[in-house]
Amino acid sequence: MIQLDAFVRDFARGLELADAKAPVSKKWQPGIGPHDEQDVVRLVMEEVVELKPGEYQPFVREQKYPESKNTCDLCFGQGQDFEWAMEVKALRMLGDRGVVPGRKKWLPSVWVPPILSMIPPQSRIW
Repeated sequence: MIQLDAFVRDFARGLELADAKAPVSKKWQPGIGPHDEQDVVRLVMEEVVELKPGEYQPFVREQKYPESKNTCDLCFGQGQDFEWAMEVKALRMLGDRGVVPGRKKWLPSVWVPPILSMIPPQSRIW
């Protein structure tokens, strides 16, 4: 059974390890920051699986929600019976050129989204 606190620690460590490899996305600066969310999840989970083999497997990225075109970023479990379904949010304080992306003013209380949001197990979506 996956424990949330352990996963958050391991995901954070995977993020550090992925960033340390300085991956390049398009023409932007090296590092994890400029990648889109799907690539961030892929790069981080590659590190997490190497860090803790078997602990977070099986998992699926970009799992389609039933009767929807939307996808869930990261699901743990087999088939459609997932133990955890997670939406991962990339928090970018500054864009690649050192400016706040898409904002003229930075309002931390409004702008900062949740980093990791969980769908409680009671809310069966599959």
